[in-house]
Amino acid sequence: MAEERVSEISGKEDAAGSEKKSGFSQKFKEWANFDLKMTLLFCLIGLVMGVIAFFLNSSLKSVLVSILMFIGSTLLARRAWKTKESKGWWFSKFVVFFFTWIIVWTILYNLYVVWA
Repeated sequence: MAEERVSEISGKEDAAGSEKKSGFSQKFKEWANFDLKMTLLFCLIGLVMGVIAFFLNSSLKSVLVSILMFIGSTLLARRAWKTKESKGWWFSKFVVFFFTWIIVWTILYNLYVVWA
């Protein structure tokens, strides 16, 4: 009888605990899904801009076009996913964009120097 009571109590606690965990995990999945989409988007934009910057052959043009592309893609992404993020939101995406852009441009430039 005491065992039944313990199992009933522990069963109710497990159910309540699993509801809390599932709610948290659902919110985490939504957040991670959004963050992953945004990171991949800015990584791809950085990749494309690295290639474009290499073919522009002008540092000033490359930087200006890349900055404009970043601002434009940020505005489009915020509209597409209808987000209202904090002021620091753009910084994490800029880091992904910037480093992808620099890495791609550096690889292409070094390949050009070696093969030329």
